[in-house]
Amino acid sequence: ELQHQLLPRLFLQRIGALFVERFDRARGVEDARYSVKILGEARSLLYFPEGTLRRAPGLLPFRMGAFAAAASAGVPVVPVAISGTRSILRDGSWFPRRGKVEISVTEPIAAQGRDWSSAVALRNKARTAMLAHLDEPDMAMEKHRIA
Repeated sequence: ELQHQLLPRLFLQRIGALFVERFDRARGVEDARYSVKILGEARSLLYFPEGTLRRAPGLLPFRMGAFAAAASAGVPVVPVAISGTRSILRDGSWFPRRGKVEISVTEPIAAQGRDWSSAVALRNKARTAMLAHLDEPDMAMEKHRIA
């Protein structure tokens, strides 16, 4: 979404951001391999595992890319919870309002292996760590209750 918005895209490109494909499977696999390569070079990556921005409160289900790459590369994940941004960046507008943003950096979490089940466990631990610092509902749980 951000790569299609002029100002955020220019800022993110300037700081060296890579955009990950969410809808084209083949390109998504290619992006995942590139992420593992970057992590193997001892470089850091920042992911927003929800994969989207939304006005309604709640932590959305996580996409697996960051966790699969971290497990495959054997590197830890450092969950970061950001709260307050919904009141500053309103849905459909990139003009920020005055407000308070809180950023909580949690302890690193290492995967117990390099396989898919280790990536899933890593995702679940990261989600639990983030929810402990957010005053928002777990929308992954809501989705399972509705389905």
